[in-house]
Amino acid sequence: MYFSLLKHETDFKLWILCFDEYTHELLSRMKLASVTLVHLKDFEDKELLKAKKTRKLFEYYWTCTPSLPLYILKTQQNVDAITYLDADLYFFSNTDKIFSECKASSILITEHRYSYNREKKEKVNGIYNVQYLTFKRDCSGIKALKWWRERCIEWCYYIPEGNKMGDQKYLDDWKTRFEGVCVSQNIGAGLAPWNISRYKIRKKSEDVYVNGKKLIFYHFHSLNILKKGYIYLSMYKLRKTDKTIIYEPYIKALEESFLFIRKYDRTFKYYFNELGLTRLREVYWFVKSFLNGNIKNYRKNILCIVPCSPPVTGTSLASETVVNHLKVSRNVFLYPYQRGDLKSGIFSLKQMIKILFIGMRILIKRMNFSRIDQIYIAVSASFWGNIRDIYLLLLLGKKNRNKTVIHLHVSYFDKYLKNANIIIKYLNRYFLSDLKKAIVLGETFLPVYKGYISQERVSIVKYFAEPELFVSDLKLRRKYKNEVLKVLYLSNMMEDKGYNLLLNAYKRLPNIYRKKIRLDFAGEFGSTGKENTFKQSIAKYRNVKYHGSVFSEKKRDILWDSHVFCLPTYYRYEAQPISIIEAYAAGCVVLASRSGGICDIMKEGVNGYFLEGISGKLESEKAISEIITNLISIYNEKKKNEYIGRNNRKEAEKYYQKERFCVEVEKALME
Repeated sequence: MYFSLLKHETDFKLWILCFDEYTHELLSRMKLASVTLVHLKDFEDKELLKAKKTRKLFEYYWTCTPSLPLYILKTQQNVDAITYLDADLYFFSNTDKIFSECKASSILITEHRYSYNREKKEKVNGIYNVQYLTFKRDCSGIKALKWWRERCIEWCYYIPEGNKMGDQKYLDDWKTRFEGVCVSQNIGAGLAPWNISRYKIRKKSEDVYVNGKKLIFYHFHSLNILKKGYIYLSMYKLRKTDKTIIYEPYIKALEESFLFIRKYDRTFKYYFNELGLTRLREVYWFVKSFLNGNIKNYRKNILCIVPCSPPVTGTSLASETVVNHLKVSRNVFLYPYQRGDLKSGIFSLKQMIKILFIGMRILIKRMNFSRIDQIYIAVSASFWGNIRDIYLLLLLGKKNRNKTVIHLHVSYFDKYLKNANIIIKYLNRYFLSDLKKAIVLGETFLPVYKGYISQERVSIVKYFAEPELFVSDLKLRRKYKNEVLKVLYLSNMMEDKGYNLLLNAYKRLPNIYRKKIRLDFAGEFGSTGKENTFKQSIAKYRNVKYHGSVFSEKKRDILWDSHVFCLPTYYRYEAQPISIIEAYAAGCVVLASRSGGICDIMKEGVNGYFLEGISGKLESEKAISEIITNLISIYNEKKKNEYIGRNNRKEAEKYYQKERFCVEVEKALME
């Protein structure tokens, strides 16, 4: 409701009554524009607290309805008129025409306008609906609110009793009881499932019309979000046009709102565990709704074609994180492909057979007319990887390519295309131009798809650190008191990643510094032979240790224990090493090359130091000398190291949270 108001109203003030501490705390963190939060402890008085003991929770919500506008008028002396809104309203246009109706009135109310059995329904639920009520700060407006509050405190239950039903039937005689009561005659105000069948609904451009009048708001009474993507639309019969024009935009808006909420609470669940069918009548309506087609699965079907571990790489780690996030609220069809080893761009017959099978699965899915709403593919920058991507995009077909978002986790793609032959260039231009969107890791990679995908369809989503890797203030303070400088290399043990440069630099350190600097290596080797050779080369150095592949607590502990993270990489496909961001979260100083998109997440002297002598064209001696100089300099500046470590942890908390990464990727898929 709030976002629909924000879309259509230029100037408004919204007060939200928070019925629990969680809601107040969550909304406080959001800092929503034009919103003031009302805390329950400030709102409740003796009369309400007494009534609360005798009411069910939802009955107490109804009891509070008249007290809220009265509270605002009492505490906000500059407010001349207040409008109560039900939370399940959604605005399709501005409210100017409603307010113009009550210029000369003190109170505005809206009718149910039932489609059928009007007399019978009004007898139970009332003539008017408590959904949209305006009260002016005048004698009649205040009098009506006080009278209504007194009645609701006396009696407000979900039981028809005489001329009472909840907080609603009290409105039946307001036209004669109070002066200046206006009943809205605008059929665009108060459209709801109980009256929509009376009207012809059509859409023109972005506006929705009810019998030729612009729809102002719709009341989504009884809509429930269930598990596994099912949505209970209504107990009332709805036409196909009602669902398409009215309900589908609202469901999309709900989805966007849920994504927004999950930026602030990644554990937020947006479905009800139970329907709460406690009465035979409710069961009857539920069954009837199901038969009317009002219980539908709106959960999106997403096809994910991504690499999964082993081996563990930044791409596989990020891809698995996205897939696990999407599974919470989407139907995910995972077609994983594994690289098989740590080498990129190398032909593999085994890998080719896997990709052929994935292609067959795509064709079978298309032939079965299976619904695919979005497609997410992690693409490559090597020749054989690009051939795989072209093959998959071909089999998806143009219609599915229009729903496809590709995620480039590596660099070098622009250089690869520049040197590719004319056929490869043509195929990439043909298929990539159909895509919905491309995601890159940083500003460095924005021009990568120039000439292939329009720039407005390229989004930046930077990597993340797992929540458990964020070091506490106490542990951060303690580790920087240590006299021994602990330097960590955490990445795959590939020659191009520079682990040997770091080891050779350590070996050439003056003996006094070798005793005061400890060197830890963690990562996976491509072969047992290379691993054994490395172990032999460090065997005589007491302060050098190889930990193998590290995960979970072992990974966390080694990061938290380290002062400096060093990655002297000159890897061709280096993009944005996720290990650098993990080092930020652990409060480490970073010493790295400028390879790939590292410059997008790192600043000289702020996050650490760049190794300028390491690039695609490596000069080993110069690179080793530079590492030595930096290690000695870092050792001698302990106070500055702690300052940089704290800044990096703070930066990771602000920019590199896991949930932010997942939500931004999901947003790119949903747009």
